[in-house]
Parts: sequence; structure tokens; C-alpha cells
Amino acid sequence: MERDRAVDRLEALVDRVEREPMPVPVREVWAFGDVALGLDPIERLDVYLTKDVIMGGDAEAAAEFEAAYGIKGVG
Repeated sequence: MERDRAVDRLEALVDRVEREPMPVPVREVWAFGDVALGLDPIERLDVYLTKDVIMGGDAEAAAEFEAAYGIKGVG
């Protein structure tokens, strides 16, 4: 794939995440691999999305999760 085409695809993905409601809120969009290294052409476009986990409707969910798994900041 040509690098310009890959960058266009990545831009379209970022625009879509920014414009449209997603089933799960997307926090970050990462591009890595060949496109991040500036190679041309690239074998594939590597993209990673980080998402927020929403635990709505249960005020105690965060405390229960922390007690069960020892991880703070979820919920």
C-alpha cells in the first residue's frame, strides 16, 4: 500500500472516531509499524485504539472492582 493511501485511511479513521458516536468511547488512536516509521510503500496499516470502560448505573462498581482486583481507577 502506498504511504499516502495509508495516511488517508488513518485520517479517515480519526475523523470518524471524532465525529460519530462509538459503541465504546475511544480514548486514543495509535498508528505504529511501517507507517509510523515513514516507510513507503507499507505492507499493512497498524492501528491500535484504546477505549474507556464505562460501568454506569452502579455507584459502588469502582470500589468493588478495586477490592476484587486491586486496580484503582476503573469504573
